[in-house]
Amino acid sequence: MKTLSRILTSLALAATVTVTAVPGTAQAAPDFTQVAGTSCPLPWLETGYGNLSHCTQLSAAGADARAGFGSLETSRFSPTTGWLDVKDTTFRRFQVTGSDGVVGTFKGRGRLNAGGFGDVAYGIQYAYYGFQPIGRWGNYSFASGRFHPSGEWVNASGDI
Repeated sequence: MKTLSRILTSLALAATVTVTAVPGTAQAAPDFTQVAGTSCPLPWLETGYGNLSHCTQLSAAGADARAGFGSLETSRFSPTTGWLDVKDTTFRRFQVTGSDGVVGTFKGRGRLNAGGFGDVAYGIQYAYYGFQPIGRWGNYSFASGRFHPSGEWVNASGDI
């Protein structure tokens, strides 16, 4: 079944088929893990800095959140945004088209108000390159209905 899924995903990438996304589908482990009190999509992305994920950290009160990188090796979180207003804290996993036309699986948490950019969910878009799972950082824009990458594709540490 996984092989068929990989083949279909590879074909979708090659043809850049648009898939209708259903934002907000609730998911639990194993799609996410915790690092220093944050929610991090799995699988990890393999980088020169070790295995990292694009995580979401909720404030103690839960009214604010920020995005950043969580490290498997150090168990530390390094924020990349300031504190943003939280609209919801839903775990998200769905198919989405990137702003560059690539279709893949998005995993992220929450709906955060990013000011002039509108509401976003920070996370990772995953796909397969042949049989190799890959991923890239970025955010899903609720306004555009697209994934906006902020990093290059890198290998993922496991199946999507």
